[in-house]
Amino acid sequence: MNRASEPSAGEYLVLRLAGREYAIPATRVLGMMQARGLGLKRARVDGREVRVVAPHGPLRLRARPVSARSCLVLIGAPEAGPDFALLADSVSRVERIPIHRTRLEPANEFALAQIRLGEKWRDVLDLDKLAAA
Repeated sequence: MNRASEPSAGEYLVLRLAGREYAIPATRVLGMMQARGLGLKRARVDGREVRVVAPHGPLRLRARPVSARSCLVLIGAPEAGPDFALLADSVSRVERIPIHRTRLEPANEFALAQIRLGEKWRDVLDLDKLAAA
């Protein structure tokens, strides 16, 4: 049984929250938009409103003010459109991670697994759990 949000070898979007790097499965990312000037509770995307999820609280991170680097990462399924927008302090890059650099030992309750980026392990965020928090 394989959920769409479970980690596997593949591509991950690397983002920063409170100075730390996290990853999310790139298959769930529909797009990104600059957060500056947008509402932080709801954002208008393609004529419809989507809820904005700020992960700082659930992850016990200090929230940062919205800056020119802040963005909303649109999360959902391509055929259905965005379910919600994840607020990130910044987005860094997309990384292709082989299975041997993935481990199913999350460091916190809002992570599915970890991936190795360089010499460090980074949490792969559980997007469904964050959205429900």
